[in-house]
Amino acid sequence: MSEIKHLWLIRHGESKAQTQEEFSFDANLSELGKKQAAALSGAFAVDAFDIAYVSPLKRARQTFELSGVKPERVIFDSRILEDVPQDSYAALLPYEKLPAYGLPDIHNAWLIDMPYRIAPFMEDVYKCDADNIAVFAHAGVMSCILNCFLMHSYFKPDEFRKYRYSLMNNCAVSVFRLGPNPEHNILHKWNSTEHLENLEQKK
Repeated sequence: MSEIKHLWLIRHGESKAQTQEEFSFDANLSELGKKQAAALSGAFAVDAFDIAYVSPLKRARQTFELSGVKPERVIFDSRILEDVPQDSYAALLPYEKLPAYGLPDIHNAWLIDMPYRIAPFMEDVYKCDADNIAVFAHAGVMSCILNCFLMHSYFKPDEFRKYRYSLMNNCAVSVFRLGPNPEHNILHKWNSTEHLENLEQKK
């Protein structure tokens, strides 16, 4: 493992909640969302990742499954769930069973306010034994990770909501280089959708 890590953020594809085909905090991908997820294979090498952290929610899981990514380890992590009104996940989570391709969630963090979930999640990312890390999650999560990345040495969850959201599009990709110290960190790209251009033209 090198001192330099690369963190890839992948937002889920369009969901049926966005198209109003389903009214749920845990909606499936829409037909366009499935095509967007499949197009992710053009955004990075499918064997590039040591670890993929995946939100337990369906739209993130389905995006991961359709992306073609085959990391050495897949970890379901409730710390990267989207932020919703308190107790909204109570009827959905914890899942009785998640797909066997991933290690089960050990955090049970769905009732914790998002900034208080993301700060320790990012600490674990910095410490994990991996050079290339993928995160399949949600727009609000990506925004919070960006803020945590930019303020790593002094990130305070209580102050997160002072900062403007920088949301990612459906199936967009962002890439960070994480160095041994915060001053070595680099934001390579944010909200890249180049891999979706041909798909969008076909709509």
